[in-house]
Amino acid sequence: MRDLEHNTVVHSISGEAALRRVAEVAEWRIEQEVDSSSVVMSVITSGGARQSLRISLLDAQDIGEVLRCKAGPGTLDGGAPALETLLARRSVSPRRLHSPGPDADELDRLIQAGLRAPDHGGLHPWRIIEFRARSRAALAQCFEQEKLRRDPLATALDLKRAREHATRAPVLLGFVVSPRQLSKVPLREQWLGAGAALGNILNAAHQLGFGAIVLSGERCFDAILARQLGLAEAEFLAGFISLGTVSEPPPPAKQRLSQDVWSCWMGHELHRT
Repeated sequence: MRDLEHNTVVHSISGEAALRRVAEVAEWRIEQEVDSSSVVMSVITSGGARQSLRISLLDAQDIGEVLRCKAGPGTLDGGAPALETLLARRSVSPRRLHSPGPDADELDRLIQAGLRAPDHGGLHPWRIIEFRARSRAALAQCFEQEKLRRDPLATALDLKRAREHATRAPVLLGFVVSPRQLSKVPLREQWLGAGAALGNILNAAHQLGFGAIVLSGERCFDAILARQLGLAEAEFLAGFISLGTVSEPPPPAKQRLSQDVWSCWMGHELHRT
């Protein structure tokens, strides 16, 4: 790709040519496609001046990438507090969590957040299993048995770690995906809806001041464990959500640029088919 800091020739609607430094563009929007190689773009410079320009598709893509580089990782225009809090969320290992975890009312709010996720057909193709304190020893035994089924030569330390996965977190939930097999909504969309609900639950926990993480692993594919937890034949154990108060901050999350997952489709490829 060409240097993003280059001077490029652009043309106004009147046809007058001018040099514009791409890095000085503050905002842009595609208004219409002129032909297979150019578009009309509304541009606002860093000084606030607005122009409509005819610009090549390659230049338009460069401008978009520059804007995302300038924004930097984890920043949003406007600095809305709720979004800033959301941008700070990250998974927290159970060993960094201690009591208290969410109480009954807070847990209900987390589930309500999950129910607000995008959900084609309103199917709610997921459910939550809560593992309360009095059931943790039994769950630990189930985890130990699953570990031995998977690895008959597991060491005492391996079995201890398996049991701790059931007992360490102040609050532990199972997240179960329950696709509606007879629904007209495609199964992949139901899985997306369940994933969106899970994301909402984790984000809501962060908003309430708790640390959270979802752990899955091979035990989630064990049919015997699934039956022990009460899953139906067509249900899937997606993972276990650990929740609690953060006792030790996790290491900083790796920062990502928006351009890592962003592209701008201009439609010009249609002219080649």
